[in-house]
Amino acid sequence: MLYLFFFGSSITVFYLLYKYLFIYQHYNGIHYPKYRMFDKYVRKYNKALIKLGLLNLNKKNAYDLLNNVHDIFNKYNTFFWLSEGTALGFFRNNDFIDYDDDVDIGLFIDSKDNFIQYILPELVNKGFIITRIDVDRDSSTNKHGKQAFISMNYLNISLDIDIVGLGYRTVATGNNIDSIYILPYLQKFKKIIIGKNIFYIPLEPYYVFLYGRNYMTPIKNKKPTGF
Repeated sequence: MLYLFFFGSSITVFYLLYKYLFIYQHYNGIHYPKYRMFDKYVRKYNKALIKLGLLNLNKKNAYDLLNNVHDIFNKYNTFFWLSEGTALGFFRNNDFIDYDDDVDIGLFIDSKDNFIQYILPELVNKGFIITRIDVDRDSSTNKHGKQAFISMNYLNISLDIDIVGLGYRTVATGNNIDSIYILPYLQKFKKIIIGKNIFYIPLEPYYVFLYGRNYMTPIKNKKPTGF
């Protein structure tokens, strides 16, 4: 009986590890590891380290990530902008925020199919690892509609891609608010140069909307968060 107990326990542990860490999922013909649960706790750990002043963004890797994203989006003539904390850093100081822990970009819903069909596979081929895909997935517990959000990892830095459009929730406002509230702040963009590449960031009202009127004042060891 004891033998059967340990055998059954071993099978259960193996199954849970397989299900949450090693199993491969499929999306649009792309096979990717199911890292989502693992990634969730890594992010929480990173945020704790930031608060303690023990973790800063690896800017060299972040710039490498950003340049690869630029080249692939540019190849397919797809507009995107730097969003949330990434945009805030470049609007404020023309650089990443030291104590941020990811790179944020946004694109409009009319670019979604082009992104899924062409850009996402190219990012994967470039070495970006998919850690989360929530595209057109209805939520029975959320009345605010669908979401179009992809998270990837490159050189140990998370890339969060928020696809914005009417009827879709946006991550920038805490995941629970329809994009209709943020779209008025995404009508015009400022062109900036990073290295040799052109990028776009929202104008000032966007940062006031997300972070309040004191958005220009950095808060040490605090990752910028909207709402």
